[in-house]
Amino acid sequence: MVQYLSPGVYIQEVAAGPTPIAGVGTSTAGFIGMARRGPTTGRPTLVTNWGDFVRAFGGHFTLGGAFAGATHLPYAVEGFFANEGQRVYVVRVVPDDATAAQTTTSGGITTRLVLDTVLRPRDDTRVTGFKEIRWYGDDVVEYVAWLREVFPGARFVVNTRDHEEVRRSGWWAKRPENAEQLPAIEARILALAEGLGDAAYRVHYNDYVTDPSALRGLFDWLGEPFDEAAVRSVLDKRHSVGGRTD
Repeated sequence: MVQYLSPGVYIQEVAAGPTPIAGVGTSTAGFIGMARRGPTTGRPTLVTNWGDFVRAFGGHFTLGGAFAGATHLPYAVEGFFANEGQRVYVVRVVPDDATAAQTTTSGGITTRLVLDTVLRPRDDTRVTGFKEIRWYGDDVVEYVAWLREVFPGARFVVNTRDHEEVRRSGWWAKRPENAEQLPAIEARILALAEGLGDAAYRVHYNDYVTDPSALRGLFDWLGEPFDEAAVRSVLDKRHSVGGRTD
């Protein structure tokens, strides 16, 4: 209220109409929803970019019908940052009866993800697996230990080949300096296989290409019937990698 301390004529301007609403920032938001991982108690978690969210809560997920209609949080956060948002406070929620996912036992979330998104075996599959080519790394022992945790009971087929043929093939032919390490790499792999005991079985490419019956022992080890005609049919088909067939 204006106070007038002396007599006189005064002009007072009075605003007409409603006071305009002041603008508010839209660079900060809060999201609540289900995520692959992350804290479920305590204060909301501040993330400032999509990478932060993935590291703290995981990315997009589709883990079956149980999560249908509840997978929107990652998309919302990703869209917010794509539209120049700067800060998000995230609260992850879980069902009351939720339990921690297990990654070291059969049926854990990692096992399910690999089976459902990578291997994708048919319902009538008895034996499934994948080809791993990066056995030359120094961390091969740790890698195999991790695979055995994720897939209890997993077994490993160790496939070797004559070194001179390997040196002339694909990746190795372009890197002759690396090919010199083949004997040491193979020795490390074979030592690892020996330590696995009955969980590993060695085959040699040059042997079974010449005589497919050399694979009979592998099938016995897997507990599967050996169909030599079917094996020969597979081996007779040339497989191309990057335009080459060797």
